Amino acid sequence: RKRAEEALRDAERKYRDIFENAIEGIFQIRSGGGYISANPALARMLGFSSPEELIRERSGPSKQRYTDPRRREEYTRLLTEEGVVRDFEYEDYRKDGSTIWLSDNVHAVHDNEGTLLYYEGTTQDITARKLAEQALRESEERYRELFENAKDAIYVHDLSGRYTSVNRAAEKLTGYTRAEILGKEFTHFIPPEQIERIREYFCRKLIEDGETTYESEVVTKDGRRVAVEVSSHVILENGVRVGVQGTARDITERKRAEEALLKLASVAEQSNDAIIGKSLEGIVTSWNKGAERIYGHTAGEIIGRSISVLIPPEYQDELPQILERIGRGERIEHYETVRIRRDGQHIDVSLSVSPIKSATGKIVGASTIARDITERRRAEGMLRATSEQLRALSARLQSAREEEGTRIAREIHDELGSLLTSLKWDLEGTDRILASPMEPSQIAALREKLHALMKLTDLAISAIRRIASELRPSVLDDLGLVAAIEWQAQQFQARTGIVCYCDCLLEKVELREEQSTAVFRILQEALTNVIRHAQATKVDIKINKEKGYFALSISDNGKGISESEKSKQQSLGILGMRERAHLIGGKIDIKGVEGKGTVVIVRVPIPGHDKVLKMTR
Repeated sequence: RKRAEEALRDAERKYRDIFENAIEGIFQIRSGGGYISANPALARMLGFSSPEELIRERSGPSKQRYTDPRRREEYTRLLTEEGVVRDFEYEDYRKDGSTIWLSDNVHAVHDNEGTLLYYEGTTQDITARKLAEQALRESEERYRELFENAKDAIYVHDLSGRYTSVNRAAEKLTGYTRAEILGKEFTHFIPPEQIERIREYFCRKLIEDGETTYESEVVTKDGRRVAVEVSSHVILENGVRVGVQGTARDITERKRAEEALLKLASVAEQSNDAIIGKSLEGIVTSWNKGAERIYGHTAGEIIGRSISVLIPPEYQDELPQILERIGRGERIEHYETVRIRRDGQHIDVSLSVSPIKSATGKIVGASTIARDITERRRAEGMLRATSEQLRALSARLQSAREEEGTRIAREIHDELGSLLTSLKWDLEGTDRILASPMEPSQIAALREKLHALMKLTDLAISAIRRIASELRPSVLDDLGLVAAIEWQAQQFQARTGIVCYCDCLLEKVELREEQSTAVFRILQEALTNVIRHAQATKVDIKINKEKGYFALSISDNGKGISESEKSKQQSLGILGMRERAHLIGGKIDIKGVEGKGTVVIVRVPIPGHDKVLKMTR
């Protein structure tokens, strides 16, 4: 008995060691669901920190969650009806909500009378295997999809040359159905005169090297011949050749392109533009008639020499820079520079330079297309001169308009304003005189009429003042640009209801009169654009000094101007602002962000500062 007890204890220790240290999950479950016991491996599989936590969290049917309830029903049915489950695969939830694939082997445990006590079994984590199987299925599906949807014809044939598999592109290429192609030898689709060449050379090369590529033709079902590029390789199984797989690409368009390229080479030779080939060291390798016409050198005189003979001394640094960029694979488009003709004359040219690549893709040289733009440059110079004249004329007209506006404003204010004011005083005096005793009815009528005249006079005075301010705000002449900007901001807010903040803390702005006028007019035009287009509720106006420049910023919180709106020919307001800024040597930047607003910044050089604002037109 003692020996039996000792043996039992040994057996229990061994079972406990196996239970605790097993890689597989080991468990006991009740017939109604819920764990009775579980080993650490199973707890880890399901994401629990300990078997006790697993048992506590899944102690009854109410705490079970199933990824596939029907699969669990099958699991329960097998246990109930057969008392055993073997290699039953299912997906289960882990503690964190992720899923895991498991494989269970479970059997029923009965007492001596045959009463079901519980179920016990083992669980394996087969997630990696399931993922591998899924990846394999997806890979096979992708291969099948690529095979069927490839643009090139893909085929497999046995060692006798009979096709065993083809894709849809092969049907399209040959005009035969798949059923018509399978079982036929590849020679059936090759022109008779090419069969011997392909058998003698390319088939032998395929056997010797394991792969080959060649150009041939395919005879279609309707008798047409299609140029193809064939690439084949041997299929090996355990080192034994069992067949051939390959692709056939329709190169009809490429053949046409090659023919077109030959024609293009002929056209290039006759082109009016200079088309020049050179090495990466700058040595001329080709020279067309256009180059001879533009530069005066014949092909015999220039080929083999350095292209630097065409470059003036002051431009010699260009050549190494251009060749370095070409060596990196860059392209240079419409680069304008100066070159020397054979007779020593300097000409303006526009260059487009591209890399020349070998069959392996290595850059071995450069191709240059050069166009003589001397006449165009001369015409552009004349156009610039004419444009400057027009600008000067526009400036004079603008100045004349400002002077006329100032004169009219002064006359309206000084003469008409004084006259109307005097009229009002006279009317008021008359009102006082007539205040003496009169017939009540006469007095009331007269006073009513006089009051009406006084109101009309007040309205006339206000209108005249408003017109005078619009023509030439007196505050601009009397108090200066800063005060005029603040006044305009107040008027804008009062007139439109749009909140207008003005940050104008500069004490003094040293601008000439025409500069102050232009800045003020730009401000007015910018505020007008806010009303017309911006849909804004707030405008910020700021002025400051920036390294010798007076800067005025007008920003709103509206819809934001787009690039197309800035460049439209109908945007006369923007054009007018740019012209005003240009006439005083300034610059205007307009930036818009959709939904966030527009910012207009005017920068004007302050007189006395040695600074030139570079214009970008």
